[in-house]
Amino acid sequence: MYKLQKSKDIQNGWAAQGLKIATTSKAMKKMFLSFTDKIKTNFKQELAVQISSKDRFSISLDEWMSIKNQRYMGLNLHLNHARVQSLGMVRFKGLITAESGLDLVKDRFEDFGLTLQDHTVGMVTDGASVMVKTGRLSGIIHQICHSHGLHLAVSDVSYKKRHNEEDTNEAAEAHEYDIFESSVDEADDEPWQVTLPDDYNADFVDTVSDTISKVRAIVKLFRKSPLKNGCLQKNCENEFGKTLSLLLDTKTRWNSLLKMLPRFLEAKAPIDNTLT
Repeated sequence: MYKLQKSKDIQNGWAAQGLKIATTSKAMKKMFLSFTDKIKTNFKQELAVQISSKDRFSISLDEWMSIKNQRYMGLNLHLNHARVQSLGMVRFKGLITAESGLDLVKDRFEDFGLTLQDHTVGMVTDGASVMVKTGRLSGIIHQICHSHGLHLAVSDVSYKKRHNEEDTNEAAEAHEYDIFESSVDEADDEPWQVTLPDDYNADFVDTVSDTISKVRAIVKLFRKSPLKNGCLQKNCENEFGKTLSLLLDTKTRWNSLLKMLPRFLEAKAPIDNTLT
């Protein structure tokens, strides 16, 4: 709200559209909360109609952390005709167990006049141990998200440390991926079993991983040095008539690797000229 209050551009944009928006952060917050309550009331009425028609739903949930390191569980309700409605985010502190996580879901459901057993077919979560146990205790169908599974497979190739590196580094990366994996419930589940195909090529996987690591190291080199990046941008302007910023991937930001590699290939000639 503070940013909205201080931004003259935003307020001028509102005024140009004929909108009468409060000018203090406190009044803005009151206005937004009032609007939120209106949307929530309308959705509850819509849900009541669908419940009376014996409709059933599914849910998906995942953990989210703010830049202030505040942790939330986000819940989405999946309705008919592929419609998805957010039920909001629930704040929690400290480690979360499967039991406490399930209680958070039930409390939020109760707020919308829903129960897991009576109105829900199933839930989708990631593959963290505590979420697997949450699904098992829920009493409904539990599906582990395929997208998370694919991301873990990509991470195994692109981000896992080599076996001769320190185990502490690898453990730190595992913790970085999903904070739920540090839950006290982690020991309650058997580890996933993976059967490798007969044509699995370990050398190819290592080659891909090493190549990506080298690209990442070069990108970091330019991003950490204004002097080197200045030389690179000058070569980009000579080559393309414009600057090209190198992109660095992040393990927890999906598709960032897909953005980093094409940009690196696009700027390959200027990179070679800068480094030689």
